[in-house]
Order: sequence, then C-alpha cells, then structure tokens
Amino acid sequence: MKPVFYALFGALFTAGLSLTLGRLLLARVRLHLFRAEEWLFAYLLGSASLSLTVFALAALQVFHKGVLLALAAAAVVAAWRTHAFRSAAQPAPPLPRFWRWFFLAAFWAYAVLYFPYALAPEMSPDGATYHLGFVSQLYRLHGFRLITTDFYKNMPAGLEMLFLAAFSYGKHSAAALVHLQFLLVLPWLIVSFGRRFQYPAAAVFAALAVLCCPVAGMDATSAYVDAGLAACVFGVFYLLEIWRGERDPRLLAAAGALAGFAFSIKYTGALILLYALLAAAWTLRRSLPHPLRYSVSRLSLALIWILPWTVKSWLAVGNPLTPFFDSLFPNPYVHISFLADWSHLLTHYGITNYAQLPWELCVRGERVSGVIGPLFLLAPLALAALRSSLGRRILLAGAFAALPYAGNIDPRFLLPALPFVSLALGMVLSSLHPAAAALPLAASLVLSLPVATPLYTFPYTWRLDSNWPWSAALRRVPEGIWLYQHFPGYRTDILIERNVPPGEPVYSLFQAAEAYTSRDILVSYQSGPSEVLKDAIFSAVTSTWQPALRMRFAFAPRTLSRLRLVQTAAAPGEQWSINEIRLSSGGREILPGSSWRARAQPNPWDAHLALDNVPVTRWRSWEPARPGMFFELDFAQPVLADAVLVTFTGDEPHIAVTLEASGPSGTWTKLAGPPSIEPAPPFGDLRRQAVGQLKSRGLHWLLASDDNYGADDIRRDPSAWGLVPVAGIDNVCLYRIE
Repeated sequence: MKPVFYALFGALFTAGLSLTLGRLLLARVRLHLFRAEEWLFAYLLGSASLSLTVFALAALQVFHKGVLLALAAAAVVAAWRTHAFRSAAQPAPPLPRFWRWFFLAAFWAYAVLYFPYALAPEMSPDGATYHLGFVSQLYRLHGFRLITTDFYKNMPAGLEMLFLAAFSYGKHSAAALVHLQFLLVLPWLIVSFGRRFQYPAAAVFAALAVLCCPVAGMDATSAYVDAGLAACVFGVFYLLEIWRGERDPRLLAAAGALAGFAFSIKYTGALILLYALLAAAWTLRRSLPHPLRYSVSRLSLALIWILPWTVKSWLAVGNPLTPFFDSLFPNPYVHISFLADWSHLLTHYGITNYAQLPWELCVRGERVSGVIGPLFLLAPLALAALRSSLGRRILLAGAFAALPYAGNIDPRFLLPALPFVSLALGMVLSSLHPAAAALPLAASLVLSLPVATPLYTFPYTWRLDSNWPWSAALRRVPEGIWLYQHFPGYRTDILIERNVPPGEPVYSLFQAAEAYTSRDILVSYQSGPSEVLKDAIFSAVTSTWQPALRMRFAFAPRTLSRLRLVQTAAAPGEQWSINEIRLSSGGREILPGSSWRARAQPNPWDAHLALDNVPVTRWRSWEPARPGMFFELDFAQPVLADAVLVTFTGDEPHIAVTLEASGPSGTWTKLAGPPSIEPAPPFGDLRRQAVGQLKSRGLHWLLASDDNYGADDIRRDPSAWGLVPVAGIDNVCLYRIE
C-alpha cells in the first residue's frame, strides 16, 4: 500500500499547494466572485502559479522535493497570516432541486469510477512515453537541460510542471491523478457558470456530458494534458463573461494569466488568448477609442507564462514554436518534411472520406483514437443557441477552441470545445422541456460507462477497460510485476535498464516508453539528426535510396574557385539529395580536400555529408524540391577540372539540376549543359556503413521492433550490420554496435 499512499500524497500535495497559491493570489487582487467561483478559480490560477514556480526551479537546476516542501510551508504560513482562506463572498444562486441531485449523483458516481483508473500504474501511449518521460528526466536531473534530440521536450509543458511536483512524491500515478483533478474541476466550473448566468439545467447537462465523455475519461485518467487544457480554456471564457458585466480590469488580467497557462499546456491554448483579445476589443469598441490596445495591455499578463517556454525552445533549437514554423526559424533539429508528413498523418489517420468522421468520432472509433460518445450526434442542434447573445458567444468561443481539430482529428483535440458545444446544446434542449435534456443525458451517462462502450465501439479503440482496475490501483500485485505482465513498454524499459550502462543513450527505431527508464532514448523521427541516421539505415535496405546513379557534367578544362548546383525543377513529392560530389580532370577523379567548403540552401547543416566519402550518407533538402535550391562548393585553392560528378539516388526521378561557376567578379554563369546519367561506381554493402554512422555519433546501442522497416533484415544477419544481439523481449531486440 505504500506506493498508493505516496501517489495520493503527491496528487493531494500538488492540489493543496495550487489551492493555497490561488487563494493567496485572489486575496491580493480581490476579484468579485461567488464563493464557489473563488475556490474554482483559486485552483486554476494557483495551478498556473505553481507551474510557473516549478519551471523557475527547473530552469535554475534546483528542483528538489525539499525545496518544494519548503515552498509549500511558506505558502501555508502566508495564507494563515493573511487569512487567505477566509471569504466574505456570497453564494451563487442555487440549482433547482432536481438538477442539483442529478448532478451530484452522476458526478460522484463518475468520480469514483475514474479514480482507480488514474491510480492504477500508468501505461497510456503518450503518458508513458514523452509526457512522463520528460518529467522523469527532469526529476533525475533536478531541472532542464537543453535538448536537441526530441522535439517533444522542447514544446510547452506547463501541466507537466504540475506532474513533476506530484511525481516527486508519488511517481507516475500521482501525475495521472493530478490530470484527473482538472476533469473533476471542469464540471463544477460549468455548473457554476450556469448558476451565475441563469442557465442551471443547460449547465448540468453540459457538465455531465463532458464528464462522462469516453475519451475525456480515458484522457484524464492518464498523464495527458487535454483535460487540463479544456478546464483552462473554459475558465478564460468564464472570466471574460463576468468581466463583460463588471468591466473590472482585474478580471481581464486574470483571464490573461489563465490564457497564458493554457498556452503553456499546449500550443493550441493560444487560440483562447486570441479569442479573449478579440472579444474584449469588440465589447469595448464603443466605449474606448483604442479597444484593442486596451485589451492587449490587460491581457498581456499571459506573456509571463508564454515567454519562458518560447525562450527555452529558442535557446535549445532556435525556434520558439518548435516543431512548427520551421520555414520561419530554420534549424537542423526538425525537418520541414517531417512536419509535413506528421501533419498529413494527423489530419487523416484511417479516414478515407470525411463523411465517415461524425460516426467514427461519436460512436465507432475504429479509424480515429477514441470516441466522444453518441450524445454528440445531437451536436448540430446546438446551432439553435445562436438565437441568444450568450449562445452566440458560447458557440464562437467553441469554434475557436475547435480550430486545432482541423490539424489533428484525434478526438482528444475536441475536448476544449466540448464544454461549449455541450452548453449550447443544453440551452437548446432544456428550453424545449426538462426531459428533453435529462433523458439524452441519462442515456449518455449509461452508454459512456466502461462496461457499455464495448457494445458499440471498435474493439481496439482507445477507451477505459471494462474491468474496474481496483486490484491494480491498490497494488495487490506489486506495481513492477503488474506492469511487466500488462505493459510491453515497461518490459522494453527493463530490458534497457538491465543491459545498457548508465549514461549510455539508445538509438531506437520506434517510440519507446521513456517513463520507466533512466537511459536517454533517441527516437529515429524525433529530431533532424536522428532522421539523418534513419535515412542511412533505410538506405542500406532500400534499392531506390541507394547511390546507384551519377550525373556527369562535362566542360572544357577550367580552373574553378567556386561552383554551384542549382535546382530548376518543382517536384512536390520528391526531395533533392546528393550522396557524393567529385571533380574530374583528364579522367582522374579529384577527391574532396580538407579545405573544401560546402554550403547548401536549404539544410546547410548537412552539406558536409556530400563530401564525407561515405556513400550511405547524403545531403538532402528535407523539403520538396523547388527551383532556386542550390548546393555550393568553395575551394580554398583553385582546382583544374573538366567534369563534375554527382552521385544520387533513384527516388528523385523528376529532379533537374544545372551547373554554374563563379568568375572573378563573383557572378554565377552556366558552366555545362544538361548532365549525362550513368551508373555510379560500386558502393558495396551499405549495412556496416549505416551502423558506422551511429557509432561515429557516440551511439553504441540500437533498439528495433519487428514492426520497424528494415528490422527483419537486421534480425536475419546482425553481423552484416556490425551489430551484436544482446537481449530481446516480445518483438523487440536490443543490439550493441561493434
């Protein structure tokens, strides 16, 4: 039971510290709120404050449990001395008796239902990989280090800072319990909103519709962040609506702080800040000469939460919004082609016709991950709420919150929008008759139970297991044994821990569960340098990726100081690449000298790979070929040559290149006509060359799953790759590089 106690303590400690900081903050700014609202916004704003505090400790490399405990003690003393927990606020208007008991019964039933799922050992796909992988690394190192090998670790992680506080005491399950807290706060927030604005039935409908949403339950009981984002997004809207009536600038500042926290949880949280700016400016358009300027000044408190994460990303990889907008902030750490491929995957999944999406999203969940529940098939009825001004604002805020769904059709990305859709739908149904809202809601509460969802969802959709996991939650079987029996990712982590020496990184062809290993995992697609290594490995087993062809540009003998290859074709589905470039004079190849300098646009960082005399490596544009791309050579000492030889691969048939030379004036002129294409010289077996690239970068361990491309070739003859099988489990094998 000791792990259970520590998990509960970690989660309650984090919640208590958040509430204390929030009450201190509210006592100072003195917002005019109802009593219940004080507690709810104290939790949200206190969580934002704690997140920022933990970030500061991690940035200073002084994050320790003792420091956090001292901070909590100081906060409690300050709250006691300032009477921060005392309140003279008035109670909100009460709920009608039927809706009060309906809400309380359903809320506590689902709270008890969700609790053991969150308390059980953490094994969610993203939670056990990069969310808690990052948290566990921060805990080991007592703070941040600049990371260039994993774009996930350079994205905002505001909620992970709260996870870190809880993880310090209760490890992985404590983090999941912290996330569950936000889902449990959200229904109270919605109900409180309905009590203030006189829509109690609609608010209860919305609160419970969101609470019982199957993907919300699965997400919130895992160490994800979407439920936390949803609570903050609705909180910003709530504060704005109070401000509309009172015009207290402190409410606008509080909304800005919460919007900044939303951004720090996930980039998509920026949309609620945009909504707040536009909504405030529109509200003030007739009362102030410069409403947008005023709104920006009052909401600028958001920058306190936004800037730390963007500056951290800038320092690490040169892009404050990594992995996005790399065309504006070019860097070697995330390739433009990766983001394009990733975006295509996230906007399609298995959907071949978007007409399938509503049924997949609400009921089936076969081609998308999870379902939001059959109740939301009624969502189009919510448009009838446009008849009222509040309904229009609710739907507009919901539209802003739903915008990220266009970029990722995973149902989780709709969670921030669901409170708004549910509230508008509840307004419409409850206006017809109380039963019109109560009956569909009751049906949804039943159909969303884990024992009911298997009746209509795809068998492998992401949802809560129908077996209530109290045994796992209470650790009747020790956590390590339970995880080893039920979670393949944990077994892989144990394999790594037992065989890889401390401090040695592992290059992996798949996303391993980083949360349970202390070794650094370099995933093949999570950074530009790792993609370069993956390209070398795949080239060894892919004929069209091998350097089998060569362009020959012939010209009259000439002394060259600089030459340039220029791309003239637009080939949207192809990248331009160069494996090796040579000069020739009188039939004799001239090998690159140490004084030769290569420059390329785009991707100047890998230009040297075309001069390294390693056929398996290549300079690649890492974005679709377009006219104007170039690869340039600068010779410190002029070279006499009559031909330029360019080795390339067969996966770029529509590439067209011209050769230019720079004269004494620096003007570029065409040097040769169209090249002839010939077979490249024999390049031998590329397998050892590919693995040699890993070794040259200080990597001595390779992790591969049977599902990975090329893994079958490695498994058949590891010695041909220069690999030694060390251990394996399930369909995963760990290799040592000779």
